[in-house]
Amino acid sequence: MTHFAKGWPIDIIPLIDRAGIGHIRDEQPWGQVETARGRYLFPPRLDAYMTALAARHIDPLIVLAFANRLYDDGKTPYTDAGRAAYAAYARAVVQHFGHALKAVEVWNEYNGSFCDGPCRSDRPKFYAAMLQDTYRTLKSADPSLTVLGGAAVPIPLDYFQKLFQKGALDSMDAVVIHPYRSPPEGVERDIAALRRLMATYGKPKPIWATEFSDLADMKKSRDDVARYLVRMSTLLLSAKVARIYWYLLRDYQEFAGLGLLRDEHDPLGRYAPNPAYVAYAVLIHELQGAHFVRREASDPRVHVYAFAGREGEIRVAWSLLPKAGFDLASGGPLRIDSMMGGERRVTPQNGRVAIALSENPVYIRGGAAPPSPEAGGAARPVASSADDFSLVQGSKDWSYGMILRPGTPVAVGSEFAEPFVPLQADQGQDSWTSPQSPTLKIRAGMVHPDRSRDGFVWAVRRWSSPAAGTFKVSGTVQVNDQRAEGISFAIMVDRRVAYAAELGGPGKSRKADFTLPVRLQRGGTIDFAIGPGRGGGINFDATAFNAFIAGTAETTVRP
Repeated sequence: MTHFAKGWPIDIIPLIDRAGIGHIRDEQPWGQVETARGRYLFPPRLDAYMTALAARHIDPLIVLAFANRLYDDGKTPYTDAGRAAYAAYARAVVQHFGHALKAVEVWNEYNGSFCDGPCRSDRPKFYAAMLQDTYRTLKSADPSLTVLGGAAVPIPLDYFQKLFQKGALDSMDAVVIHPYRSPPEGVERDIAALRRLMATYGKPKPIWATEFSDLADMKKSRDDVARYLVRMSTLLLSAKVARIYWYLLRDYQEFAGLGLLRDEHDPLGRYAPNPAYVAYAVLIHELQGAHFVRREASDPRVHVYAFAGREGEIRVAWSLLPKAGFDLASGGPLRIDSMMGGERRVTPQNGRVAIALSENPVYIRGGAAPPSPEAGGAARPVASSADDFSLVQGSKDWSYGMILRPGTPVAVGSEFAEPFVPLQADQGQDSWTSPQSPTLKIRAGMVHPDRSRDGFVWAVRRWSSPAAGTFKVSGTVQVNDQRAEGISFAIMVDRRVAYAAELGGPGKSRKADFTLPVRLQRGGTIDFAIGPGRGGGINFDATAFNAFIAGTAETTVRP
């Protein structure tokens, strides 16, 4: 994503090309193109950046945005006349740039902050009407043009469902998502749910992620941003997303820290590269011309994705928690490239290579035999809260419910005596919810608590052990938003608190990693519970959650 339409100098464009990036996303603002009704003039700077991109063979995706003061009082188009004017402007943009423009996007984040006026009363209705008019107009002007619809952030299944019910799927060549989330793991399940939803309303369309980054935490270190970029890119590619666009090319206004490059006035130098720029260039180099094949079976703490390339398979691998690894058979040395481009060779011992992994992704070349899922230590993987997620109670020994408690913090050793109330599956949102607690939600990698007049409502995942044994429970819990009011987190073993933390809110850490040994009898339970913080507020308290349960070699588990 670039902002040349907002005045960025175009001398940064060679650095796009140098990284191997072939596509950018920008705007041709309606209000600047049509300053008098029916008269379309393109200011020189809007033409200039398009010309500079063409000289470098970089394809622009143009967002058709936003309102125009000449129509509908400057609000998001809501009348027939306003929608017709927007469609005419869109046609003018396409005709002006001709074959240099292969794809356009109808609006931006309509379900978010870029919608005002009467349209806010029923966004799916008004957007569907605008999209249908614009799609028809654009396809008559250029049938080969790719018209993107949806204009959604992040991947709102309920919003998409309402759009598709109004026939919007037939008026787009691809669906837009902006999968902002932290951590990135789990996005592939949200995308799979979107595809299932599309299938119920017609033929599924390609998916384009026209913005993505870790907006929830813009104070991450530059190294963290690079890790996030590679992991999220890999996950989106594994989910067969057709096109992905990182937000943002360079540091800009409140988005300083997300840029692949520094801004033009940075003390380190004009457009000094950040680690994310290098990591993105390496990713492009490693996976150029490759296509996704499979996710390897492994310890669930480990993510390993195999891609078929021109010179054989390339695996992108990382671990969510320390001390996890990946075991690969090989008849010769393996090449392992770091996410920053460093290269090392690993020689097999007795025909196998044990690769220690961390949060820093690596690229593995070589090794053809299937991996051993027992790599990474003596403990065998038994359960994963995200990988095992289902909308069927009891599937893979997991149940989903809520517990209503008084508004007091929990302490290790205390007991959750209140009843566990099963939740209801919401197929449209791919989540567990409750009519009595509408804010409560459990998804594959996310949880949101609730509060009622009767107390604090805890969202609970319960794992019931299929066999007696000793287990190691590990994982990560992270409050996504810096504005969060805070949550309480507890792990109960047979209803007694074995671990507790308060996260988010003023002065508190937003993330905790946990590891603890657990002894269970057959049918014993481990509850992972997230409730409101001690103040009781629940605003911005969406919480990323991943838990892994491993059993020792003596533990008998189901196949």
